[in-house]
Amino acid sequence: MPADGIIKIFSTPGDVVNKLNFKVGAPVTAGEILAVMRSEASLASQKATLHEQRRNAEREYESAVKQAELKFSASELKLKQVQSQQASHRQQELLLVEGEKQVIASEKILERLKSIASDKLTREFVGQLEIERQSLAVSESQIKLSQQRSTSQQAASDLNLAFQAAEAEVAAAKTILQMAKDSDPTAAFDAQLSALEAEAGRAVVKAPVDGVILAIHATEGSSAFQSPLIEMASLKEIVVELEVNVSQAKHVQSGQKVTISNESFKQALAGVVSEKSQVVGKPKLRSLDPMAAVDYRTLSVIVRLDQPEEARNWIQLQVDASIETGPTATR
Repeated sequence: MPADGIIKIFSTPGDVVNKLNFKVGAPVTAGEILAVMRSEASLASQKATLHEQRRNAEREYESAVKQAELKFSASELKLKQVQSQQASHRQQELLLVEGEKQVIASEKILERLKSIASDKLTREFVGQLEIERQSLAVSESQIKLSQQRSTSQQAASDLNLAFQAAEAEVAAAKTILQMAKDSDPTAAFDAQLSALEAEAGRAVVKAPVDGVILAIHATEGSSAFQSPLIEMASLKEIVVELEVNVSQAKHVQSGQKVTISNESFKQALAGVVSEKSQVVGKPKLRSLDPMAAVDYRTLSVIVRLDQPEEARNWIQLQVDASIETGPTATR
Protein backbone atom coordinates (compact mmCIF):
# COMPACT_ATOMS: atom_id res chain seq x y z
CA MET A 1 0.00 0.00 0.00
CA PRO A 2 1.14 3.66 -0.39
CA ALA A 3 3.10 4.90 2.61
CA ASP A 4 0.74 7.88 2.95
CA GLY A 5 -2.36 5.72 2.48
CA ILE A 6 -5.11 5.84 -0.14
CA ILE A 7 -7.03 9.11 -0.52
CA LYS A 8 -10.75 8.64 -1.03
CA ILE A 9 -12.40 11.58 -2.79
CA PHE A 10 -16.13 12.10 -2.40
CA SER A 11 -18.70 14.26 -4.17
CA THR A 12 -22.23 15.29 -3.20
CA PRO A 13 -24.46 12.20 -3.13
CA GLY A 14 -27.07 12.37 -5.88
CA ASP A 15 -25.06 14.75 -8.04
CA VAL A 16 -24.37 13.57 -11.59
CA VAL A 17 -20.91 13.19 -13.10
CA ASN A 18 -20.68 15.50 -16.09
CA LYS A 19 -17.06 14.90 -17.03
CA LEU A 20 -14.15 12.69 -15.99
CA ASN A 21 -10.77 14.11 -16.98
CA PHE A 22 -8.52 11.13 -16.13
CA LYS A 23 -8.46 7.35 -16.34
CA VAL A 24 -7.26 4.80 -13.82
CA GLY A 25 -3.46 4.75 -13.67
CA ALA A 26 -3.07 8.34 -14.85
CA PRO A 27 -0.65 10.55 -12.92
CA VAL A 28 -2.15 13.80 -11.61
CA THR A 29 -0.80 16.96 -10.03
CA ALA A 30 -2.25 18.57 -6.93
CA GLY A 31 -5.02 21.00 -7.91
CA GLU A 32 -5.82 19.38 -11.26
CA ILE A 33 -9.53 18.93 -11.95
CA LEU A 34 -10.37 15.22 -11.81
CA ALA A 35 -14.12 15.45 -12.41
CA VAL A 36 -16.84 18.04 -12.96
CA MET A 37 -20.34 17.45 -11.59
CA ARG A 38 -23.59 18.64 -13.15
CA SER A 39 -24.26 20.99 -10.24
CA GLU A 40 -21.14 23.04 -11.08
CA ALA A 41 -22.94 25.23 -13.67
CA SER A 42 -25.88 25.86 -11.35
CA LEU A 43 -23.57 26.68 -8.43
CA ALA A 44 -21.56 29.06 -10.61
CA SER A 45 -24.78 30.86 -11.58
CA GLN A 46 -25.88 31.05 -7.93
CA LYS A 47 -22.49 32.43 -6.93
CA ALA A 48 -22.66 35.12 -9.64
CA THR A 49 -26.16 36.09 -8.48
CA LEU A 50 -25.08 36.22 -4.84
CA HIS A 51 -22.03 38.33 -5.69
CA GLU A 52 -24.27 40.83 -7.53
CA GLN A 53 -26.76 40.86 -4.64
CA ARG A 54 -23.89 41.39 -2.22
CA ARG A 55 -22.60 44.36 -4.24
CA ASN A 56 -26.10 45.89 -4.32
CA ALA A 57 -26.55 45.32 -0.59
CA GLU A 58 -23.14 46.86 0.07
CA ARG A 59 -24.04 49.94 -1.96
CA GLU A 60 -27.36 50.27 -0.11
CA TYR A 61 -25.57 49.83 3.19
CA GLU A 62 -23.01 52.51 2.36
CA SER A 63 -25.81 54.85 1.23
CA ALA A 64 -27.80 54.25 4.43
CA VAL A 65 -24.72 54.88 6.58
CA LYS A 66 -23.93 58.05 4.61
CA GLN A 67 -27.49 59.37 5.03
CA ALA A 68 -27.40 58.56 8.74
CA GLU A 69 -24.08 60.39 9.05
CA LEU A 70 -25.53 63.43 7.27
CA LYS A 71 -28.57 63.43 9.57
CA PHE A 72 -26.33 63.12 12.58
CA SER A 73 -24.15 66.01 11.37
CA ALA A 74 -27.27 68.11 10.67
CA SER A 75 -28.66 67.43 14.14
CA GLU A 76 -25.33 68.36 15.73
CA LEU A 77 -25.28 71.60 13.70
CA LYS A 78 -28.84 72.38 14.79
CA LEU A 79 -27.85 71.83 18.43
CA LYS A 80 -24.91 74.20 18.02
CA GLN A 81 -27.20 76.80 16.48
CA VAL A 82 -29.56 76.58 19.45
CA GLN A 83 -26.61 76.86 21.83
CA SER A 84 -25.45 79.94 19.91
CA GLN A 85 -28.94 81.46 20.21
CA GLN A 86 -28.93 80.75 23.93
CA ALA A 87 -25.59 82.52 24.27
CA SER A 88 -26.98 85.51 22.33
CA HIS A 89 -30.06 85.53 24.54
CA ARG A 90 -27.90 85.66 27.65
CA GLN A 91 -26.26 88.77 26.21
CA GLN A 92 -29.68 90.28 25.67
CA GLU A 93 -30.59 89.55 29.27
CA LEU A 94 -27.64 91.71 30.30
CA LEU A 95 -29.28 94.58 28.39
CA LEU A 96 -32.40 94.10 30.56
CA VAL A 97 -30.28 94.82 33.60
CA GLU A 98 -29.20 98.06 32.01
CA GLY A 99 -32.84 98.85 31.20
CA GLU A 100 -33.76 98.25 34.85
CA LYS A 101 -31.03 100.67 35.90
CA GLN A 102 -32.39 103.31 33.51
CA VAL A 103 -35.92 102.89 34.88
CA ILE A 104 -34.64 103.27 38.43
CA ALA A 105 -32.67 106.36 37.40
CA SER A 106 -35.77 107.86 35.76
CA GLU A 107 -37.83 107.18 38.89
CA LYS A 108 -35.21 108.89 41.04
CA ILE A 109 -35.27 111.95 38.74
CA LEU A 110 -39.05 112.06 39.00
CA GLU A 111 -38.89 111.88 42.79
CA ARG A 112 -36.37 114.70 42.91
CA LEU A 113 -38.49 116.85 40.62
CA LYS A 114 -41.48 116.26 42.85
CA SER A 115 -39.39 117.04 45.89
CA ILE A 116 -38.20 120.32 44.36
CA ALA A 117 -41.74 121.26 43.30
CA SER A 118 -43.08 120.71 46.79
CA ASP A 119 -40.46 122.92 48.43
CA LYS A 120 -41.49 126.60 48.71
CA LEU A 121 -37.96 127.75 48.21
CA THR A 122 -37.35 125.80 45.00
CA ARG A 123 -40.82 125.26 43.45
CA GLU A 124 -40.33 128.06 41.00
CA PHE A 125 -37.54 126.11 39.32
CA VAL A 126 -39.75 123.13 38.40
CA GLY A 127 -42.99 123.36 36.55
CA GLN A 128 -45.90 120.94 36.63
CA LEU A 129 -45.47 120.24 32.95
CA GLU A 130 -41.91 119.06 33.46
CA ILE A 131 -43.01 116.74 36.24
CA GLU A 132 -45.71 115.29 34.01
CA ARG A 133 -43.24 114.76 31.19
CA GLN A 134 -40.85 112.92 33.50
CA SER A 135 -43.72 110.88 34.92
CA LEU A 136 -44.74 109.89 31.39
CA ALA A 137 -41.14 108.94 30.55
CA VAL A 138 -40.98 106.75 33.68
CA SER A 139 -44.24 105.01 32.75
CA GLU A 140 -43.08 104.40 29.18
CA SER A 141 -39.73 102.97 30.33
CA GLN A 142 -41.50 100.72 32.85
CA ILE A 143 -43.89 99.41 30.18
CA LYS A 144 -41.02 98.86 27.77
CA LEU A 145 -38.99 97.03 30.43
CA SER A 146 -41.97 94.83 31.29
CA GLN A 147 -42.48 93.95 27.64
CA GLN A 148 -38.78 93.16 27.25
CA ARG A 149 -38.88 90.92 30.33
CA SER A 150 -41.89 89.07 29.04
CA THR A 151 -40.31 88.65 25.59
CA SER A 152 -37.02 87.51 27.15
CA GLN A 153 -38.75 84.96 29.38
CA GLN A 154 -40.71 83.60 26.44
CA ALA A 155 -37.55 83.44 24.32
CA ALA A 156 -35.69 81.66 27.14
CA SER A 157 -38.49 79.12 27.44
CA ASP A 158 -38.58 78.57 23.66
CA LEU A 159 -34.81 78.21 23.48
CA ASN A 160 -34.82 75.73 26.35
CA LEU A 161 -37.41 73.59 24.55
CA ALA A 162 -35.48 73.93 21.30
CA PHE A 163 -32.28 72.83 23.08
CA GLN A 164 -34.00 69.75 24.56
CA ALA A 165 -35.47 68.88 21.16
CA ALA A 166 -32.07 69.34 19.47
CA GLU A 167 -30.38 67.13 22.08
CA ALA A 168 -33.02 64.44 21.57
CA GLU A 169 -32.58 64.71 17.81
CA VAL A 170 -28.81 64.29 18.14
CA ALA A 171 -29.27 61.23 20.37
CA ALA A 172 -31.79 59.71 17.94
CA ALA A 173 -29.56 60.43 14.95
CA LYS A 174 -26.61 58.84 16.75
CA THR A 175 -28.65 55.72 17.49
CA ILE A 176 -29.84 55.50 13.88
CA LEU A 177 -26.26 55.91 12.67
CA GLN A 178 -25.03 53.11 14.93
CA MET A 179 -27.91 50.87 13.83
CA ALA A 180 -27.07 51.60 10.20
CA LYS A 181 -23.42 50.66 10.79
CA ASP A 182 -24.39 47.50 12.69
CA SER A 183 -26.81 46.36 9.99
CA ASP A 184 -24.08 45.42 7.50
CA PRO A 185 -25.84 42.83 5.31
CA THR A 186 -22.69 41.54 3.62
CA ALA A 187 -22.02 39.04 6.42
CA ALA A 188 -25.13 37.06 5.49
CA PHE A 189 -24.10 37.00 1.82
CA ASP A 190 -20.56 35.98 2.79
CA ALA A 191 -21.95 33.05 4.77
CA GLN A 192 -24.05 31.95 1.78
CA LEU A 193 -21.07 32.34 -0.53
CA SER A 194 -18.91 30.25 1.81
CA ALA A 195 -21.54 27.52 1.77
CA LEU A 196 -21.66 27.67 -2.04
CA GLU A 197 -17.86 27.54 -2.19
CA ALA A 198 -17.96 24.34 -0.13
CA GLU A 199 -20.55 22.87 -2.50
CA ALA A 200 -18.55 24.04 -5.50
CA GLY A 201 -15.53 22.25 -4.05
CA ARG A 202 -17.47 19.02 -4.34
CA ALA A 203 -18.91 19.91 -7.74
CA VAL A 204 -15.42 20.45 -9.18
CA VAL A 205 -13.35 17.54 -7.88
CA LYS A 206 -9.64 18.40 -7.65
CA ALA A 207 -6.61 16.31 -6.81
CA PRO A 208 -5.50 17.11 -3.24
CA VAL A 209 -1.90 15.89 -3.81
CA ASP A 210 0.40 14.70 -6.56
CA GLY A 211 -0.28 11.05 -7.23
CA VAL A 212 -1.88 8.38 -9.38
CA ILE A 213 -5.55 7.54 -9.97
CA LEU A 214 -6.14 4.09 -8.48
CA ALA A 215 -9.88 3.69 -9.01
CA ILE A 216 -12.88 5.55 -10.43
CA HIS A 217 -16.24 4.39 -9.09
CA ALA A 218 -18.48 6.25 -11.55
CA THR A 219 -18.95 6.95 -15.24
CA GLU A 220 -19.96 10.12 -17.04
CA GLY A 221 -23.72 10.53 -16.63
CA SER A 222 -23.95 8.38 -13.50
CA SER A 223 -24.89 9.62 -10.04
CA ALA A 224 -22.51 9.91 -7.10
CA PHE A 225 -23.32 7.87 -4.02
CA GLN A 226 -22.05 7.67 -0.44
CA SER A 227 -19.03 5.69 -1.63
CA PRO A 228 -15.87 7.43 -2.87
CA LEU A 229 -16.03 8.86 -6.38
CA ILE A 230 -12.29 8.51 -6.97
CA GLU A 231 -9.42 6.84 -5.11
CA MET A 232 -5.86 8.04 -5.59
CA ALA A 233 -2.53 7.95 -3.82
CA SER A 234 1.05 9.07 -3.96
CA LEU A 235 3.05 6.02 -5.08
CA LYS A 236 6.48 7.48 -4.42
CA GLU A 237 6.92 5.20 -1.44
CA ILE A 238 5.25 1.80 -1.13
CA VAL A 239 5.10 -0.14 2.12
CA VAL A 240 3.78 -3.53 3.13
CA GLU A 241 1.59 -3.93 6.19
CA LEU A 242 2.08 -7.32 7.80
CA GLU A 243 -0.05 -9.07 10.37
CA VAL A 244 2.22 -10.91 12.78
CA ASN A 245 0.90 -13.48 15.23
CA VAL A 246 1.43 -12.28 18.80
CA SER A 247 3.28 -15.53 19.55
CA GLN A 248 5.97 -14.45 17.06
CA ALA A 249 5.79 -10.67 17.51
CA LYS A 250 8.47 -10.60 20.21
CA HIS A 251 11.04 -11.72 17.63
CA VAL A 252 10.30 -8.82 15.26
CA GLN A 253 12.36 -5.62 15.56
CA SER A 254 12.92 -2.51 13.44
CA GLY A 255 15.69 -2.89 10.89
CA GLN A 256 15.21 -6.62 10.25
CA LYS A 257 15.28 -7.70 6.61
CA VAL A 258 12.05 -8.93 5.05
CA THR A 259 11.32 -10.95 1.92
CA ILE A 260 7.92 -10.34 0.31
CA SER A 261 6.51 -13.00 -2.00
CA ASN A 262 3.47 -13.51 -4.21
CA GLU A 263 2.87 -15.47 -7.40
CA SER A 264 2.08 -12.20 -9.20
CA PHE A 265 5.64 -10.91 -8.70
CA LYS A 266 8.38 -11.70 -11.21
CA GLN A 267 10.63 -12.22 -8.20
CA ALA A 268 10.46 -11.73 -4.44
CA LEU A 269 10.71 -8.19 -3.09
CA ALA A 270 13.10 -7.12 -0.36
CA GLY A 271 12.39 -4.68 2.45
CA VAL A 272 13.14 -3.67 6.03
CA VAL A 273 10.94 -3.54 9.13
CA SER A 274 10.39 0.16 9.87
CA GLU A 275 7.61 0.10 12.45
CA LYS A 276 5.91 -2.33 14.81
CA SER A 277 2.53 -1.54 16.36
CA GLN A 278 1.81 -2.06 20.05
CA VAL A 279 -1.91 -2.59 19.48
CA VAL A 280 -3.06 -6.20 19.41
CA GLY A 281 -6.29 -7.19 17.68
CA LYS A 282 -8.10 -9.66 15.46
CA PRO A 283 -6.50 -10.38 12.07
CA LYS A 284 -7.92 -8.35 9.19
CA LEU A 285 -6.66 -10.74 6.46
CA ARG A 286 -7.72 -14.30 5.86
CA SER A 287 -5.11 -16.94 5.24
CA LEU A 288 -5.16 -18.53 1.80
CA ASP A 289 -4.93 -21.87 3.57
CA PRO A 290 -8.54 -22.97 4.34
CA MET A 291 -7.25 -25.17 7.19
CA ALA A 292 -5.38 -22.33 8.91
CA ALA A 293 -6.35 -21.40 12.47
CA VAL A 294 -8.59 -18.35 12.85
CA ASP A 295 -8.73 -17.91 16.62
CA TYR A 296 -5.57 -15.89 17.24
CA ARG A 297 -4.38 -12.29 17.71
CA THR A 298 -1.99 -10.19 15.63
CA LEU A 299 -0.27 -6.86 15.58
CA SER A 300 0.72 -4.71 12.62
CA VAL A 301 4.25 -4.41 11.25
CA ILE A 302 5.21 -1.92 8.50
CA VAL A 303 7.89 -2.86 5.98
CA ARG A 304 9.50 -0.36 3.62
CA LEU A 305 10.49 -1.86 0.27
CA ASP A 306 13.96 -1.42 -1.11
CA GLN A 307 12.75 -1.29 -4.73
CA PRO A 308 9.02 -0.57 -4.83
CA GLU A 309 8.67 -0.22 -8.61
CA GLU A 310 6.90 -3.54 -9.23
CA ALA A 311 4.81 -3.21 -6.06
CA ARG A 312 3.25 0.01 -7.41
CA ASN A 313 1.24 -2.18 -9.81
CA TRP A 314 -0.26 -4.28 -6.99
CA ILE A 315 -1.87 -1.91 -4.50
CA GLN A 316 -3.76 -3.84 -1.77
CA LEU A 317 -2.36 -7.19 -2.94
CA GLN A 318 -2.23 -9.82 -0.20
CA VAL A 319 1.32 -11.21 0.15
CA ASP A 320 3.39 -13.51 2.33
CA ALA A 321 6.46 -12.31 4.17
CA SER A 322 9.51 -13.87 5.79
CA ILE A 323 11.28 -11.79 8.45
CA GLU A 324 14.90 -12.57 9.25
CA THR A 325 14.73 -12.62 13.05
CA GLY A 326 17.71 -14.90 13.69
CA PRO A 327 18.67 -18.47 12.93
CA THR A 328 15.08 -19.20 11.83
CA ALA A 329 13.07 -16.70 9.83
CA THR A 330 9.58 -15.74 11.05
CA ARG A 331 6.88 -16.30 8.46
